[in-house]
Amino acid sequence: MKGEDIEFEILTSWFRQFGGEIEPQLGIGFEKKVRGIYAKKGLSKNSLLLRCPWKLIIGSNGINQIDESCSIVKALESEKRKGNASMWHLYLNFINEQKSRIPMQWDKEILKELQGLPPYDSTRHLKWFSTSCNDNQSNPFISKITQETLVDYVSRSTDRGIIPIFDIMNHHNGKLNTKIHISEKGVEVWTCREINGEEQIYYSYGIESSSSLFRDYGFIEEWPQQWQWLDHNGVTHTFIMFSENIIGIEPGTEMTQAIKLRIISTPEDYLSLIERHNAKLDDRIKKEFQDASLHLLEGLPTNYVEDEKILNELIVMIPQCEKENELQRAIDLKKCIQYRIAFKKAVYRASKL
Repeated sequence: MKGEDIEFEILTSWFRQFGGEIEPQLGIGFEKKVRGIYAKKGLSKNSLLLRCPWKLIIGSNGINQIDESCSIVKALESEKRKGNASMWHLYLNFINEQKSRIPMQWDKEILKELQGLPPYDSTRHLKWFSTSCNDNQSNPFISKITQETLVDYVSRSTDRGIIPIFDIMNHHNGKLNTKIHISEKGVEVWTCREINGEEQIYYSYGIESSSSLFRDYGFIEEWPQQWQWLDHNGVTHTFIMFSENIIGIEPGTEMTQAIKLRIISTPEDYLSLIERHNAKLDDRIKKEFQDASLHLLEGLPTNYVEDEKILNELIVMIPQCEKENELQRAIDLKKCIQYRIAFKKAVYRASKL
């Protein structure tokens, strides 16, 4: 048994000790170095995967709780400061092994490397916490542990609090295979379809733009990707990309509902929906979208081909970083450039429809 499997076994034993329930055929796994939860064997539809009692949810006041964001952050920080004296220390140690790093942690020079592309509000969570949750308004300084806690809150919490093990499940609107149920017993996760052995368990963080997901979680969804930006007239333009050649511009309710209701299961299954939608679009809307796309791309200091060259040079340089802060800054810059490449490529492809 691998080290991560042993750690997950210890974590699930702790979870059960305090009243949690978890399907025995769930295990830990990695895809592209990202940790997730997988099914060891096939699971049938409507199987209970996990039930977390309210007492195990950090920052929870039970089923009737209204979103208490500040209280959740403070409750999580309190447990972190207790160290091994915290009831949650096994869980907190486990999530600390693979920490998220999101744009609000980048320095100002790295944020400038977004070149004005969304997200336009990369530091919104810091501003929110400083103005809404900081007990000492005369001192806006936020300690390192508070900043780390805020990142965990942003990237892991639900409006019900921090839910152990549930928060290890990754997001995918295209490959979603679970549904969430709230009961007097706690938060429950059930399968919404049959799941194959070795398949990753996914739930949805919501139908968000790719920029918002990147801002809050630090990744770009595989598919569907929903890209948005404001043009020079303040008009928002949107398109949804299911693959390089399956793109719906200025999507309407039918397309977003199809994603929300998960009535289609592969990018190719969206093709007829996309073709029908794009065919019905007014030529004026298509022209405005194309003009706005080209105006955006032509106004940027670099194109995605130039960015790919910059990225390759940076990748060669990263192993040469000797100081920890230099290394972290280089890694942040790498992530930033990868993001802007993805954004520019997506807009370029959409403009060619």
